[in-house]
Amino acid sequence: MGDANLIGIWTHDNHGNLLDSLDVRLQRFNRVLDMFGAVVKRDSASLSDGNHVQAIFVAPEYYFSGPGKTPISAADHDNTLRQLMQLSTKYPNVLIVPGTIYYSRDLSDEKERQRWLNDLTKAKKTARDIKRSEIIDQDIRLGSNNKIVPKLNQVHVNVMVGKPIRVLNNAYMLRNGQILFFYEKTADFLEARGATPDKQIFIPGNRSGDAQTWGSQFSLKFGLEICFDHCVGVLKRHNIPELNYHIVVSDWVNTATANFAMANKGYFIHASTNYNQSSIYYNSNGTVFNLTNDRAYWKYHSILGGDSYLDFYSIVPPPLIK
Repeated sequence: MGDANLIGIWTHDNHGNLLDSLDVRLQRFNRVLDMFGAVVKRDSASLSDGNHVQAIFVAPEYYFSGPGKTPISAADHDNTLRQLMQLSTKYPNVLIVPGTIYYSRDLSDEKERQRWLNDLTKAKKTARDIKRSEIIDQDIRLGSNNKIVPKLNQVHVNVMVGKPIRVLNNAYMLRNGQILFFYEKTADFLEARGATPDKQIFIPGNRSGDAQTWGSQFSLKFGLEICFDHCVGVLKRHNIPELNYHIVVSDWVNTATANFAMANKGYFIHASTNYNQSSIYYNSNGTVFNLTNDRAYWKYHSILGGDSYLDFYSIVPPPLIK
């Protein structure tokens, strides 16, 4: 075995394929993953598996959504996730972050209502913890059209007395048929598409965004952010120490070095719908280096057509953290 890991960053402009069906998206994802997996197999002799992973593949936000970037149903979410888990078994030493799945759930019964209310209570606590308490009692205007993200207190009222649809935007970390970790987007950037909260709502995720995986004595530690999370520095605000990999999926957000949260000898990986933002950085004793266009690390560049690109990077694996 060698001493390198292979990183695959897939840039795909979802806006150019807004009308694609979910089946078409899954077929395309499978083809791109096969391209990456073929290189992993070909180069396996030079890749390390000491951390139980030879390679990492990351796709952009909203890749798995409905035509026109609309939420898919909860049933389609579950079916898509099952298919992605099955795909991950083809490449058991590849960690896969397949962008996000954007979907909706109905308020089916009183037990579900209580779960949503509990999630809102946790979301408010998270907002206070990361010093974003303004979203609790203030409407926020975002985007070029100045659309409103309703305050959480208003969302709370609508969940208590109404039956709005809930939209979710989740990222998953998969390996060899297993979900290692999932993350619900925390920073709302018009996830409900400007709908009034009596019709459609978004409840910010309340997980910290970090996950420990692999190893009985040591662990690799990952942090996930979804688009606007990175803009407001969710991981940084949580003050999570010692991340081996800080991973962002977006549609799209600027790479913000001030919000990096990886440890010394750790990496930042960003898969975006905007090729200018897809990137990889390395932290060396507090100094970050942009490896994105560095030919010492950037090994292959595949143009897939339609503003879709797959870039391959060969890196030295980060040290395991006790």
